[in-house]
Amino acid sequence: MSSSSKKLNINTPKYVIFGSGVGFEFINDRFNILDGADFFIESTPSTREKYGKRVLSVDEFTNMNYSAEDYTILICNRFWKRIKDEDEYKKLGNYTVIDVLNTMMSDVLNENIEMKQYYPQMIKFIGVYRDIEINPCDEKEKLLIMIQEWVGMVIPFQQIALGMMLRAKGVNVEFLLNDQSYFGDAFLHDGVNEYQNKLFIELLEKVKDVSGIPFYKLSESNQIELDKQELQILQRKLYYNKVWLTRSIVLNDNSELLRQVEYKWYKNARAIKGFLSTHDYHKVVTFTGIHFEFSILNELAKLFGKQVYTYEYVRGYTFSKSGPAVLQKDIRFMEDKELSHSQLSYFYEFADTHMKNNFKGKTNKSIQKSVLIPLNIFWDSAAFGDHDVFGYFDEWLVKTIEYILANHSVKVIVRQHPHERRFGTGKEVESLLRSKFDGHPLFEFIPASSDVDSYELIENASVILPNTSTVGVEAALIGKNVIVKNDVYYANAGFVKKAESEKEYFQYISEALQEQEIKLTDDKILKAKLYFALIMHNSVDNSFGHVTSDFMMWIEESWDTLMNHRSTKWLLDMIINNKTLLENYMDERPSYENWDTPQTLLL
Repeated sequence: MSSSSKKLNINTPKYVIFGSGVGFEFINDRFNILDGADFFIESTPSTREKYGKRVLSVDEFTNMNYSAEDYTILICNRFWKRIKDEDEYKKLGNYTVIDVLNTMMSDVLNENIEMKQYYPQMIKFIGVYRDIEINPCDEKEKLLIMIQEWVGMVIPFQQIALGMMLRAKGVNVEFLLNDQSYFGDAFLHDGVNEYQNKLFIELLEKVKDVSGIPFYKLSESNQIELDKQELQILQRKLYYNKVWLTRSIVLNDNSELLRQVEYKWYKNARAIKGFLSTHDYHKVVTFTGIHFEFSILNELAKLFGKQVYTYEYVRGYTFSKSGPAVLQKDIRFMEDKELSHSQLSYFYEFADTHMKNNFKGKTNKSIQKSVLIPLNIFWDSAAFGDHDVFGYFDEWLVKTIEYILANHSVKVIVRQHPHERRFGTGKEVESLLRSKFDGHPLFEFIPASSDVDSYELIENASVILPNTSTVGVEAALIGKNVIVKNDVYYANAGFVKKAESEKEYFQYISEALQEQEIKLTDDKILKAKLYFALIMHNSVDNSFGHVTSDFMMWIEESWDTLMNHRSTKWLLDMIINNKTLLENYMDERPSYENWDTPQTLLL
């Protein structure tokens, strides 16, 4: 037995190495594992030989049926914890697996997480605050911002900076540090969350010193049991997070990761409820409002009667006072505004231009009547609709297709989101639907890889059944029957039918299919045009964004420059004055009677 085998406690005659990148190089420099290895295993081999050893795919290795008594697998892939429960890799569990990389290089990995790399810039940013004029605050009205790790990324730095900006504006800000987060350990390596918490506490102590903003730790809160309503709401949000984490709507009940996620989810929910029960806040700010404990805080704070604000990327940068920003619920506030003729004309023209550029009038009357189901990318947060009459995405698809095929002689076309091919996801959706309906002559699945024109599918469909997709609005632009099953932002706008139950959903589908002519009136089509134009304008530039490229820009700017960015001003205005992004957009235009030049916010 080689010396490296003894050091790594390898008890089989042979071993192979999973991963041949920088992780392997790190381990090999210390233990010389290359010489004794039979070959490498890779998820998707880009070459058939490396360092003089064969490179096999996971399937190739497992199909060779090597004895588990003969081989140990040394893991040199830093993402092993993230992928090990996926079907492709679970087969490796038949062998002895040693996660040597994450065991041996925790300290090195900690030093290389993004948050640590940009830590000095954040320290410098905090130091500048000593020279900033801070307005006096109202001690009675407090605002809470939760600081939450995001797998080693710099996103929490933006949350801290936002709190400092609000405090300078005279807002009585307090921070809640979620020091019980677990995603860093789950997706990177053991110990990274403890390391991140240490950095957070150092930063928040410095912020407290220069600004007076206090902070609390979630771990110090008492846990209070959740009631039936809270459990029901959070169970739905947990499902969305499981889909987002696994990028799959077919969940593995035996997944160690998902079991851990669920346990921590409810534990931290009880702690957040305990915190809100003992601290009184007028307003709460959460990043996204959908992911991780941000979702829990968003939901529980609303149940406690707090005004909650969220922000996230949606085409550009957007924020909301009506729930998770990506769900675009602030659009409804524009219905109460009196828009001038010029404003309405501008928005209608904007929608007309979109229609002209995308709908080509290719209606083919010889084509069989059809129902189109345009899919979201289900793990994308934009797919997560409130108050859905179906419990799960797969349940919705299977039940709906079964109902239509059993009761109507119409074609059912499922169009996968074309952008899904960029991520290589959605295969489980295709497999699920093909396994159940592929033999039916009236069923057609169009994968993401297809170049079929989705707008032509809309033009030729009789009924459109979106999840939360803006396709529902686009279909209404040309008078199509659109039926929705949740509180998507356009559900109550009048140009689609919204079902309140499964029974009503299927009833609406049958009624629409039996109609000889579409009955969407002109005024409803105008409403759809307004909604489409508003949704396309409901985002701003990302000059105060949360991703690394944004952070690298704004962290180097002067305080005055940062505070005067459009995205910064409008985000602060919403939180302080409850003013939506679209209201700020309206006010920025020169006058209500001078809306002749097409303009969007992403300039």
